[in-house]
Amino acid sequence: MKLYPHQQSGVAWLEERKVALLADEQGLGKTVTALAAAKSLDRILVVVPTVVLWNWKAEAETWLSDPNVQILSNGKAVLDSER
Repeated sequence: MKLYPHQQSGVAWLEERKVALLADEQGLGKTVTALAAAKSLDRILVVVPTVVLWNWKAEAETWLSDPNVQILSNGKAVLDSER
């Protein structure tokens, strides 16, 4: 995974915290920055608007070496075929 310098700084900042909110400007690569920081964690919870849900799933499957991505809606698993 090749990160831009501002993304590398973002990863370092996120890794220093137990709880964080990454709120960079639109288009700076928050998704990839967050996923890069998540690589060192056992589990993460990502809460996103429905409009970007499937994009997040695709990015996780692209950037994480062993993704186990589960999409939940109303507390129930949603399968890809239900998109």
